[in-house]
Amino acid sequence: MKVSNGQDPKQQIARLNEGLRDQVVVKQKELERVKEHWDAKIENEKAVGTEKHLLQHDLNDQKIAQSIKEREDRLLEVQNQFKKTQDLLEKEKQTLSQDHQHKMEDLTLVYDDKYKYNFEKAQDQIQQINEHTNSVIQKQRSDADWKVVEAGLQAQDRTTAAVQQTQQKINDQNFDQSKVLRATTQAHGVELSRLKLEQAQAKEDELKRHDLHLQHYQKQLQSEVAFNDQKHQHLLAQQKEVFETRYKQMMAEHEALMENTKTALNYEINKLKTDLTSRKQQVENKQDDQFYQLAQLNPIVEDLGDSYMVTLPLPEYERENLTVVPTGRNLKLSLTRKFKDEVTDPDGTQNKSSRSEILTKTMQVNDLMNPRTMKQIFEEGLVKIKVEKA
Repeated sequence: MKVSNGQDPKQQIARLNEGLRDQVVVKQKELERVKEHWDAKIENEKAVGTEKHLLQHDLNDQKIAQSIKEREDRLLEVQNQFKKTQDLLEKEKQTLSQDHQHKMEDLTLVYDDKYKYNFEKAQDQIQQINEHTNSVIQKQRSDADWKVVEAGLQAQDRTTAAVQQTQQKINDQNFDQSKVLRATTQAHGVELSRLKLEQAQAKEDELKRHDLHLQHYQKQLQSEVAFNDQKHQHLLAQQKEVFETRYKQMMAEHEALMENTKTALNYEINKLKTDLTSRKQQVENKQDDQFYQLAQLNPIVEDLGDSYMVTLPLPEYERENLTVVPTGRNLKLSLTRKFKDEVTDPDGTQNKSSRSEILTKTMQVNDLMNPRTMKQIFEEGLVKIKVEKA
């Protein structure tokens, strides 16, 4: 316990202020170290968050590239399928052309056969007519020679008429056959043209359908790519928002922690200032404190029936220096008073001095005491010691 014993209180106050400033500097340095620690921790969290953001961005790029590759593979497959369809259409066109050519050849052969058949039939009819005419002539010659000339003339006229009639029929049949052949050829030409137009139209329609399907697929592919890109952008934005929210939350928590630490340090500094001010006040008042003027202890002993109560006036900051030892019927009190002083010369030299005093008091009581039951309390500047009887 420091006591100003003839020293200047201002010097003691200056020393206390110097010690208080040193403690304030130490606390400020601790606060700076805590701030540097939290700044480093915040930077580390930012670096980790940035790395996670970059990794997610690379992962999304890989997914987009894989999706585009899959769409390109599907487009190439559709193009190959379209090419195969074109090849099939071309083969079908060749097959239809060959079939039509074969039909035309077969039709021409049929009409040629019909023409030959009709011509041969007409020749047979002419032959039959000639034979019939000759037979009639011979019969008429045999019947009447005198009518030979007349019958020959008549037969010749009938033969000529029959020949002309037969020739006319043959000519009519040839004309009709030619007409039918021309009509059939023209009809086949029209049918062939119609088939060609239908084939060309079907091919054009198929190409248009494939183009429309390809355009629709390309639009769908572009839409899917745009949707995936928008989805990935949205995910990146969400992750960025979560990261920023977490960063702001961590910053708020760190600032709150810093503020709490600062408040706690300020509280400790203020408490230290208060304690030092109190101690300084106590040191200043020690010269006038009656306790340090005591020459002996004057405790009061009360018999409470089942225990003894020992009361002694004592400052609170000196209560730890009081020792009470109950032994049998003897009650011994010991108080150690310490005097310390420290003086600093103008040249910086420090001079320290210290001494201690021990005040003892031994009293006797009527009954034996149990030292294990001793209790000590402090109330209003008084130390009260209660010891139960044995």
